[in-house]
Amino acid sequence: GEQWKRNDNWGSDLPLSEWYGLSVDKGVVTYVRLSNNNLTGELPRSIGVLSEVYGGVQLGDNNISGRIPKGMFLHENVYLNNNQIESIESPDDPSDVRTVSLHLENNRIYGALPEFIADAPVLQYVDLENNLFTGSIPPSYTSLISQNRRLYLNGNYLSGRLPESIVQNPDFQLSWMEFLYQNGAGFDLEDVPLRAPISYFLYSDPQTGTVEGPYYAIDVYSKNRYTVIYEGWRPENLSDELIAWYDAY
Repeated sequence: GEQWKRNDNWGSDLPLSEWYGLSVDKGVVTYVRLSNNNLTGELPRSIGVLSEVYGGVQLGDNNISGRIPKGMFLHENVYLNNNQIESIESPDDPSDVRTVSLHLENNRIYGALPEFIADAPVLQYVDLENNLFTGSIPPSYTSLISQNRRLYLNGNYLSGRLPESIVQNPDFQLSWMEFLYQNGAGFDLEDVPLRAPISYFLYSDPQTGTVEGPYYAIDVYSKNRYTVIYEGWRPENLSDELIAWYDAY
């Protein structure tokens, strides 16, 4: 840890409560917070040794690379976002996973989506956005699409048809915007109905400056042939093409 931004008392004989980034309760480490601390290299396989006492591990915004060892998933909250991680070691049994909140966005993880993530019963929040995942979404991931569980997959290289179990999931229409936006060819969405996001916005008339609303997106979209929304737009920034669309429709 010599290259860390902060390594106060690490490796010393002082109580763990005085080591930078450690939260300790009655002599037991309950949390590790070393985000944005210039950590480099691979995670040690021993990361899960103290799994009985860790409430969470925050190691985001560093330069960690290589593989995530399966022991990491013995921690309740895992933050490894914004690193250079490339792969994940799957636990031997998904029921061994104790992670409730998993943040792996903005890494370089490649290959197929791990099946154990969908099969882990306690996982409630999964963010895998902006990685290099390829292939299709497994049918097992249907279980992650619900009002009680959150799945974020945007910004990968996933493709193919969506499993019918996902399309028919009652919560699909409320969450599709969290995983359908992909790099590359993207998903085949032919004959897949997509409801407008449940959101609202204010409208400022370009000519008068009058502000109207709020308008609920689902009400507006359903009446239009085409809908283009620019957040914070200015009339002088509108292209001729957009103006032509506005005049035509």
